[in-house]
Amino acid sequence: MGRIVRRGNENKTVQVFNYLTEKTFDSYMMSIIVNKQKFISQIMSGKTPARTCQDVDEMVLNYSEMQAIASGDPRVKEKIELDNDVARLRLLESEHARRKFNLQDIAKKCEREVRRITQIALPNAEHDKEWAKKNELPEDTFEIKISDRTYTERAKAGAALRKEIISVMASRQTKQIGEFCGFTISLSADCATTPKITMHSWNGGGLTYYADTNLDSDIGNITRIKNILKIGIDKKIEALNANLEDATKNLAEAERTKGAPFEYADELREKTARLEQLDKELNIDKQDEAIIGDDSEEINLDPPQKPEPPKHGRR
Repeated sequence: MGRIVRRGNENKTVQVFNYLTEKTFDSYMMSIIVNKQKFISQIMSGKTPARTCQDVDEMVLNYSEMQAIASGDPRVKEKIELDNDVARLRLLESEHARRKFNLQDIAKKCEREVRRITQIALPNAEHDKEWAKKNELPEDTFEIKISDRTYTERAKAGAALRKEIISVMASRQTKQIGEFCGFTISLSADCATTPKITMHSWNGGGLTYYADTNLDSDIGNITRIKNILKIGIDKKIEALNANLEDATKNLAEAERTKGAPFEYADELREKTARLEQLDKELNIDKQDEAIIGDDSEEINLDPPQKPEPPKHGRR
C-alpha cells in the first residue's frame, strides 16, 4: 500500500510532441485558421448561413491523439479535418434552429398585421372616406366649430385655433377643440414641437389622421385641416395597402423558410459517422493508460522501517 506508479520517462509527453512532423502540425493549425476565416467572411458579408461564431478550435489533445499524430497515420489528418467540419456544421445547425424559431415568431406577427389591416383598418379608412364625402361642404362655403363657436371666415377661425394651440402648449395636455365636416378636431400635446392636429370621424371608425401646426400661419393651419379630408384619408389608405402587401410577402417568405430542412443535414450525418469510425480505429475514444512503456519502475512510498538496534547478549 501507499505505492504510486511512475512513468518510465518523465519527459515522455514532451518526446511525443517532438515526434510531431512539421507538415502534420502545420496542417492542423492551417485548418483552424481556415475554419475561423469562414465564420469571419460570413459575418462580414452580411449573409445569413451563420450569424453566431463560437470557439470551436481549442486545441486539446489527449495522449492517444498525440501518439496517433506522431505515427504519421493519414487517418489522423482526416480526423482533424472532420473535427473542424463537424464543429462547423453543428454550429450551422444550431443557427438554423434559432432562425427557424425566429421565423415562427415573425409569421405570427405578420398574420396579426394582415388581419388588422384587412378586417379593421382598411374598412374603417374606406368608411371615413365615404363619411367625409357625405359631409363635404360646397366649394364657396366654409364652416368650422372651435371652442363651441362656429366660424365662417378662415382668418378668424385660424386666430381662434392659434389660441387653442398656445393653451395646449402651456398645459401639455391633449384637448378636443372643435368639429369640421363630421370629424372631431383635437390638439395632441407634444413637448418637443407645437401640438399636432388630430381628427376622428363621428362614425366611430377608430382611425386617427394627423397634421402639423404652425403658430406663424393661421390660414395655413385651417388649410391643413381641410387637406386631411381631401388628401390625408387617401394617403392613409395608400399606406395601409402598402403595409398589407409587405406583411403578406413577409408572411409567405416566413412560412416558406421556416419549413425548410437543414441544408447540410446529410453532410453532418455522414461526417459524424465517419468521425466516430475513425475514433474507434485510432483508439482515441479509449482512456489513456496510466503506465507508459515497459520500463516503468515502482517507487515504494511506505515509510522506511527503522533498523532494529543490535541485541547485546550477556557474555
